[in-house]
Parts: sequence; C-alpha cells; structure tokens
Amino acid sequence: MNAPRSVTSPTRTILVGSDFSEEADRALSWAVDLAERMGAAIEVAHVNAAQAVVLPPPIDVLPVALTTGSGDETATAPLAARVASVAQRGIPVSSWMGEGDPAIALKERADELGASLVVVGSRGSSGLAHVLLGSVAERVIRHATRPVLVVPRAPAPRHDP
Repeated sequence: MNAPRSVTSPTRTILVGSDFSEEADRALSWAVDLAERMGAAIEVAHVNAAQAVVLPPPIDVLPVALTTGSGDETATAPLAARVASVAQRGIPVSSWMGEGDPAIALKERADELGASLVVVGSRGSSGLAHVLLGSVAERVIRHATRPVLVVPRAPAPRHDP
C-alpha cells in the first residue's frame, strides 16, 4: 500500500514583468488578484533592455545594451513603489532586476524561480521596432517554458455620437 501523499502544495510564485508602463501596471494588478486566490507570492521583475541599433548593410540591426550604469538607479524607485503596493495587500513580494533581452531574461528568471506563472502586459509596439524585434509579450510567449498570461491593454472608452 502506498503512503498517503501530502495535501500541501509547494510555494507558488508569479513572476510579473514590468517596464513601469500602464500596461505593466494592469498586468501587476491581475497578478495580485491571482496571487490572493492562489495563495501565491509575487516577484516583480524589471529588465534594462538592450536597444536595437540600425546600422548600414551588411549588419542592419544589432541589439546593443546601451546602459550608462544609471539604469539600476532610475528603476529602483518605481520598482520599490510597485513592491510596496503589493506588500500592502498582504502578499509576499520580492523584486528582481536584470539586463539584456527582456524576453530571455524573464524566461530565465521564471525558470530559476520555478515560477508557476509569468504575467506580462501587452504593449502594442508598432512601426519598425515591432517589425524588427516583435513585442516583448510575443517573445516571452515564444521563449517561455512556464505558463504565460498576457494582460491586454484597457479598452478605449466609447464615445457615442
């Protein structure tokens, strides 16, 4: 006869990617609601992104980290504010900052944490940047080895004539 299995579940963590935009804040709000229901912790992650530099042929596009060393300082306060807002809800919360390609960095961090879920906002990037790099949300989905929730932007208010 097999021994009874434990009913307790491992600690769940939701990784939330944030670029401090309105869309990212909506994603964090969704993650907070899910964490309350699941009894999960949240980690808010910010990645100082590599920028695309368009060069003449034959190179064309080259992703280059254009950090001046001040990226961490400029991200610390907004990241801390988001962590504090989650902590006020009584949810265990932490933060993490990385550098490089946001999609790859979030995938790697989710794997390190053993995250139950990755939550990101959709940010309708457009024009050349979207054609060359795709949106971060799309690339997170492509690279992820964990479930991903993409929170859409808020619908525009209707203005009936």
